[in-house]
Parts: sequence; structure tokens; C-alpha cells
Amino acid sequence: MKKCNLLALAILLVGMSLSANAQLFVRGSAGYGVGTPADAIGVRNVYANGFAAPDSLLSQEVIYGSFGGGTNARLEVGYMFNENFGLMLGLAYLWGKEITINENLNANNSDHFYRQTSYTRQVRLLPQLMVSAGKTKADGTLKTISPYSTFGILMPVSGGSFGFSDANETNLVTPLIKTLRPDAGDFHVEALIAGTPTFGFQASFGVDVNITNNLSAFVK
Repeated sequence: MKKCNLLALAILLVGMSLSANAQLFVRGSAGYGVGTPADAIGVRNVYANGFAAPDSLLSQEVIYGSFGGGTNARLEVGYMFNENFGLMLGLAYLWGKEITINENLNANNSDHFYRQTSYTRQVRLLPQLMVSAGKTKADGTLKTISPYSTFGILMPVSGGSFGFSDANETNLVTPLIKTLRPDAGDFHVEALIAGTPTFGFQASFGVDVNITNNLSAFVK
């Protein structure tokens, strides 16, 4: 069985932050994540005459991708102990991009295929430490821009990866299907990959654009 790791993910998030007072705040954001670097996750095979057999293999190429890419939405609640240090707890949802894992093609008919695809849907908790440059200047006035960084743990709490295998030519899956079921037409299989509980580490760099003492926009 192939082992797949979500190693690194670059996410651009844009959102708003609302604070009830100088210490407590709530943030909402959305963005898109891209796996960096992309992993070798499968192969694309091209067969002569549409038979998935070693002696009819014409070409093969590696498919690269990441299981962690896709749309991200977050809701975060935080508390600043002072101008520079605070804690934040986030709840995030990943609407993963569908990726092709493996593919068999017919060299003589480009419309015939056997394709394995997957996407991820996942809810995550994000406990974080926040380090900020602060919102106020030495004279007490509000800064226009406040850089900050966060460091924390990523904990998936629900969801998983969904896998699909589809073919409109069963010989591209295996010629045995036609042998056992001569009347077989299309081929379709679905699977849920839940896995075991895991932990990851995440860090970010962002900039608050302070609109008022209690409202700011940010990019991170």
C-alpha cells in the first residue's frame, strides 16, 4: 500500500478581525492552499488497443499532486495577554481539490479511460501562539499596519479522503473483467479513506490593516 504524506502547504488567507476589547478578538477568513512541493502520487499509462497488459504498454509518466490543496475557511478566537503575545484557537474546514491519482488511456481512442481520483473534506482544530508587532505606536495612536506570526498544531477532527475509480472501457482496468463478465460496461468504485488520528505543525506570517481599534482586515 502506498503511503501518502501531506508535507507542506502554502495557504493565502484573507479575512476580517473584530475585537470586543483590547484582549479578546474573533477572526474569519477564507483562502486557497497549494501543496509545496507536489509529490509523485501516481502514474499515467497509455496502452495499445485499450488492453491494460504489460506487453501493450506504450508510454508511462508520473503524476504529481498534493492531497492537501484546496479551499480553506477558518474561524478563530484569540486572547492577547499584551500588545505582543497571545493565544488563538481556530476551527478550519478544507474543501480539497479533486486530483487524479492514476490513469490508463487507450492510444487508439482518447475517449476511453480508466481513472482514479480523490479529494479531501476535513475539519481541523488549530491551537496557536500569536506574536504581534502591536497595534499602537509609542505615542498611543493606532498603527496602520501590524505584522504578526502564528505557530501551532493542526489536528484533524473529522472527515477524510474520498477515492473514486471510473472507467468506460473495462479492458483498461484489467482484461479479466471481460473474461469473467463479457457483458460488463462501465466500471465504478467508491472508497472512504479515514486513516488514524494525526497531528501536524503550522506556522504563518500575516499583516493586520487596522481600520479602527476594534476592526481590522488581514492577509496571511
